[in-house]
Amino acid sequence: MPAKLGPLPRSGAGVAPSVAIEIDVDAEMPRAGPWLTDGLVGWFEVTTKDALQLAKTHNRFPDAIAHFRGQHRPSTEDSALTELVHLARARGLELPVFVIGGRAGQYDGAVRPAAYADPSLSAPLFGERLGDVIREIGRLSEIRLRRRVFGALPGEWTAESREHSTIALLVLGLSHRFGAVFGVGAGRFEIVGAFTFDMAMQFLEARRFDAVLIDCPPEMAIDYVTRLRFDPRHVNLPVIACARDAADAARLHAAGASDVLAHGLDPAELSERVRIAIRAGARRHLAGALLRRFRHRHLGERGRLPRAAYDRYLAELSRILALQGREPLAVPLTSFHPDPLWRSAANDEAFRPAGGNPLRSAALAASREEDFVATVEGLGDMVVLRDAAAVGRLARRLSSIVSATSFL
Repeated sequence: MPAKLGPLPRSGAGVAPSVAIEIDVDAEMPRAGPWLTDGLVGWFEVTTKDALQLAKTHNRFPDAIAHFRGQHRPSTEDSALTELVHLARARGLELPVFVIGGRAGQYDGAVRPAAYADPSLSAPLFGERLGDVIREIGRLSEIRLRRRVFGALPGEWTAESREHSTIALLVLGLSHRFGAVFGVGAGRFEIVGAFTFDMAMQFLEARRFDAVLIDCPPEMAIDYVTRLRFDPRHVNLPVIACARDAADAARLHAAGASDVLAHGLDPAELSERVRIAIRAGARRHLAGALLRRFRHRHLGERGRLPRAAYDRYLAELSRILALQGREPLAVPLTSFHPDPLWRSAANDEAFRPAGGNPLRSAALAASREEDFVATVEGLGDMVVLRDAAAVGRLARRLSSIVSATSFL
């Protein structure tokens, strides 16, 4: 496969992400190249070996690694994939590995897949899921960066904190896999069974689950997955479903399943696939909880940041983004909407932390949790984003909120 990403620098001007591709020689996927190209229109592709060479020569890394696997695992101890992951970690960068096909449990401890899918996943859906994985890893990277620069939040890692509640899997349906999952999960995570969809919804409303395993006939599973995805509270919840054949698997993926299990899966592989889903759910929950707490403490009306801390944050963020050919954009908040506004609270509970400035209030509502919006000593209200495309998205959201919200 030709390398489409060369050593030329990539700027923050809305450049597409890059993905490193590794295909096992025994992978039974002869159309892997066209399959990926069709699904990642506008993305840069580079083989894992070429990506490793770029990293060593130019200190440049891809945004993610997609590994197309065969059923028989060659040694990965000295592979380009493992070396690239190690090198990125040494630079302070976490590369998500998305495994397609093969067995998720065939890796050594150096490579921990962030996501898995069987080959029935369509190319467009793969592109969407890969983008979601890249964003989640980026959110964790932002948390690590803010903790290094600004310090840990008070009580952040205590056992009583909500983000450290028991890791749990909800199993919906009646089948033999409940016993198998219980066998591999005992002592590692809590398992709760639900016989019906209504019972499952009651459990989901009562507490947090990191993933859901739907183990019932595919026709029912498709209905359950669809109903879960229609509920905005569970649209991002990792959901594993069971299929009889490739056709069922494709339909379950289209309905919104995060992963699909085939019949006859051995306990070790079942354990790894469940753990991949649980890690994804726990990662999403932890990132969201800590980013919200950071925003409440540092980015509200009383959270004025010292200029020195802001400069350290911007310098470290610039170093990390440079590893992937990007640079941050620091923009004054007034540049998004310079017209004067009434300086009083917006009529919503969520805006109260920024009640003295409706523009900042709207910016906190319009921005993503990982976006940096803060009042900096000597600079005023600043927004720091990771690329130009994010600036455009925030500008559109902010304009919509400011134009449609009544400020009392």
